[in-house]
Amino acid sequence: MNDNVINVIERTEVKCGCRLPLNKLLYTKCQHGRSWAIDEYGGLIEYHLLPPRVVCLCGSTRFSQAFQKANLEETLKGNVVLTIGCTTKGDDELFNDMSQEDMAELKERLDILHFRKIDWSDIVYFLNVGGYIGESTQRELDYARALGKQIRFLEDREGK
Repeated sequence: MNDNVINVIERTEVKCGCRLPLNKLLYTKCQHGRSWAIDEYGGLIEYHLLPPRVVCLCGSTRFSQAFQKANLEETLKGNVVLTIGCTTKGDDELFNDMSQEDMAELKERLDILHFRKIDWSDIVYFLNVGGYIGESTQRELDYARALGKQIRFLEDREGK
């Protein structure tokens, strides 16, 4: 915890936007010094002072199970997760009844949408199952690097 949070906890002089003091005890400390919220206001303090990180998942849509697993793991870490629209089927399975032209147009729109998700993220997590990074995912990687985003990979990338 940073010093600001500890000071707020110890003083319990937290004020809302109206500038009136809250008179409730917000936290209690255990014997190890860790602070725990003891009422409904505690979550608000942590939310405003320690916001969650935003993680964008990138990778081939064929790795739907990897997306599902990473989404759950990152959520349980307390992160906000931005991911692909459907994690139960790959693009080819979802859109197999579309013409090639319509599918290409749709994929282009979805790629642009995913770039916006990268814009909003703190961390871009590439699910490179078996080391695979396709053309679309490589464009996302190049974009994330150009923005200076923190980048993580599911699997180590040798020599890269």
